[in-house]
Amino acid sequence: MKGVELLAEDPLDVRRQKLARIILDSMYQFLGLLDIEGKVIEINQAALDGAGVALDEVVGKPFWDARWWALSEATRARVRSMVEEAATGRFVRCDIEIYGESRGQQTIVVDFSLTPIFDDSGRVAFLLPEGRNISEKIAIEAELTRRNNEVHAALEKLREIDGFKTKFFANVSHELRTPLTLILGPVNQLLQSSGDMAERERFRLLTIKRNAQALLEQVNDLLDLARIDAGEMPLVYVCADIVSLVRAVADSFEAAAEERSITLSFAGEGELYADVDRAKFIRVVTNLLSNAFKFTPNGGRIRCSFERRPGERVLISVQDSGPGVPDSQKASIFDRYAQGADEDSAKGSGLGLNIVKEFVALHRGTITLLDAPEHGALFQVELPLRAPAGSFVRAPDNGWQPVVEPLELLRPADSPKLPENAAHPRILVAEDNPDLRQFLHDVLADDYRVTLAEHGEEALALACADPPDLIITDLMMPQMDGERFVHELRRQQISHVPVLVLSARADDALRQTLLENFVQDYLTKPFSPQELRARVRNLITVKRTVDILQKELNSQASDISELTNGLIASRKSLQEGLRALQISERRWQGFYENTAVGIALIDADGKIMKANPALQQMLGYGPQEILDISLVDISEASERANTRDNVYSLLEGRRGSYQLQKRYERRDGSYLWAKVCASVIPVVDREGPRIAVIVEDLSAQKSAEDALAKTQADLARVSRLTTMGELVASIAHEVNQPLAAIVTNSQAALRWLEREEPDHQEVVAALQRVHRDAAHAGNVITRIRGFLKKEDLKRERVDVPGMIDVLIQMLRRTLNEAGVSVTLRLAPDLPVLFGDQVQLQQVILNLLVNAVDAMRLQEGRARRIVVSVRESQACGLLFTVEDSGPGIPADMVAAIFEPFCSTKSDGLGMGLTISKSIIENHGGALWLDASDAQGTRFAFCLPVNSP
Repeated sequence: MKGVELLAEDPLDVRRQKLARIILDSMYQFLGLLDIEGKVIEINQAALDGAGVALDEVVGKPFWDARWWALSEATRARVRSMVEEAATGRFVRCDIEIYGESRGQQTIVVDFSLTPIFDDSGRVAFLLPEGRNISEKIAIEAELTRRNNEVHAALEKLREIDGFKTKFFANVSHELRTPLTLILGPVNQLLQSSGDMAERERFRLLTIKRNAQALLEQVNDLLDLARIDAGEMPLVYVCADIVSLVRAVADSFEAAAEERSITLSFAGEGELYADVDRAKFIRVVTNLLSNAFKFTPNGGRIRCSFERRPGERVLISVQDSGPGVPDSQKASIFDRYAQGADEDSAKGSGLGLNIVKEFVALHRGTITLLDAPEHGALFQVELPLRAPAGSFVRAPDNGWQPVVEPLELLRPADSPKLPENAAHPRILVAEDNPDLRQFLHDVLADDYRVTLAEHGEEALALACADPPDLIITDLMMPQMDGERFVHELRRQQISHVPVLVLSARADDALRQTLLENFVQDYLTKPFSPQELRARVRNLITVKRTVDILQKELNSQASDISELTNGLIASRKSLQEGLRALQISERRWQGFYENTAVGIALIDADGKIMKANPALQQMLGYGPQEILDISLVDISEASERANTRDNVYSLLEGRRGSYQLQKRYERRDGSYLWAKVCASVIPVVDREGPRIAVIVEDLSAQKSAEDALAKTQADLARVSRLTTMGELVASIAHEVNQPLAAIVTNSQAALRWLEREEPDHQEVVAALQRVHRDAAHAGNVITRIRGFLKKEDLKRERVDVPGMIDVLIQMLRRTLNEAGVSVTLRLAPDLPVLFGDQVQLQQVILNLLVNAVDAMRLQEGRARRIVVSVRESQACGLLFTVEDSGPGIPADMVAAIFEPFCSTKSDGLGMGLTISKSIIENHGGALWLDASDAQGTRFAFCLPVNSP
């Protein structure tokens, strides 16, 4: 240690003193020794370093004059007083701030004490000062005190807010009970006098009663909780037979038990009198039985038992055979607003079991939840038989019976079945609340065919199987909510069906998002039936109008021209519907603004008076910028005079409409190819006739036509392809055979797998052939595309025997079906051939298929094909494909290789043309060898050279 040196020659007592000094200096605290007058004898090194002093500076001097106490004169005086008190033989201690860090530049708080040390005679000989740094502890305690004060303040505020909430619930609940009473009273009167009431009206009254009663129960629950929280829930004791009360409550569930084949049994005491608040006890039993019926499956069991317990107590048990309560929810099942995660548990306020617990606690009882012995939930209520001493208990009233609504009134019933008209539009309703679901059916069933679904998943399956004319959906539903439901509808391409959202969520952001991207209308609950019918009528009218327009647009007869003529011919009908359009302006405005076809109204000078967003987007103008733009002026310069004549001919009555294709100049200078259909609108005001112009963007079609023209130009000696579909069909013709082989091998693999003992080797072999043929089909398409683009040949070494063998295997099914045999005559030691094997396979494949097709209907003569390959001195390798068919007609021999020349009634006439181009692209030649009069022989030769 610093300042202390142990020497080997030190005497034992000196060595002990030095060791004591080392120990003293090693202690990380304030430690010293004072004489009886308070003068310093010894101070440990840690204390000296903290104050920035040396031992010789303080030894022999008064302890209170040292640097540690230099904060103030009050501190020095306090330390001196403590020294004087300790000198009398008393232990003194306090928390005090001193200079104790950074060599006396910073202060710390220490737990300081002075301990008197007595000699053998009992007199004070020394004083032992000791200090421990508690600065961090003091800071933590101060922070804890501050935080505790904040928590206490927040707790008080929370209690105040909770009091306001309780008072608010109590006030609102109390105010709601009056209008609910005025609803239930007249409804009960109407039901009691409904002897000749129609089934539909009775259904509506029962729906009103059931939901008003449910709302009243919610109000009563909130009011009871408010009174419990306020400590204002007294008990009105009466001595009652609780077994009889439970049986009376159970009687209201009799119809439900019979309908669902649920066995409701009782066990234990047959009569048991206890002091209870009858109304609250009935609430407890009703709630427990309702939960048991809710979770017990059809054909299940519910058991109520009564048992006397020691200490004048009774145990009431309600056990069901349902799924039980998961362990994760048992701890919170009696909490306020607690609900299970399953679908049935989510339907409710989460107050029922909490109120049961509160009412049981008011009776000084307990309620527990256990697992039933044979699966299910077991609720046990233990109550004292007698009321507390001093409580007033009314005498038993044996004639009193509880009034409990029969359970069938609490369950929603199906709405009366109404006759359906197959011509009516069909509406799909997705709503999880049974009463609201039946109410929507009742509101809409007169005019529509209504299909009901309980949640989004069921509704999605119904919509995909048979798309309706309109979908009405709630948002908050189990299994699949409404928001996910409409997302799935659009993802599955059911975008043509309008969607109307009915929701209690007044969420403006969600409403805007849904209306912008997914749905056509959003109606917030509660709503009036009249408004719902109006919105449904508008949406279905728009849907059917769009369907008619789409059908007309898709017709091959006259396209937009026929649609315009039809609109003009039926203008009287449109005028009669004008009033409906004015009532549902949003419907038609939505169609006008969202259709992809441009629509414009122009005057006699060709200036645009009104244009929909589609036309604005086509031409690149804003809503105001496009007004007064002349369709004549923005026509291509070469077409302006003709356009002006067309407009005048419409206005002068020389023609009713016209249709043509032309180009308009966009705002950015580019051109828009469009199909234009113009019709005159009769005079409807003083400003004279107007012209309706429908513009269909043909830019994509023109791009496709340009691409087609480029492909046509690249085909060797092909005059013209009329549509892109013919090119696709020709490609399909070339890949048909590998695809047929794929089907054959796939079916073979399935048959091998379906055997009692599947032959996996055969399956693997078949799948390898499938992979080979699929790769070949893909290569054919790739090579055909490369051929049409005139890309360089992919020259590689060609395995001629292998190539021909693959083709024969690919055509095996076709050959067998047509009864054609194939003979191969391949010369040995053929020279090496370099070329594009896929394109060469395509040529041979085309020749083989043509030969099979030529002999397919041939009778009385063998159907055979001979394929030969040999070396030729003149041209390299000579390939011939010979059949025994009828041959090529003499009048077609000269044109057989021309495009679209075919001997087959359904042939395209492109196969031989493309084959000839492939061979010529390889530097060879393809020809019809007429030397054999028995059938047809095609031959082609390929030069043998290096790649």
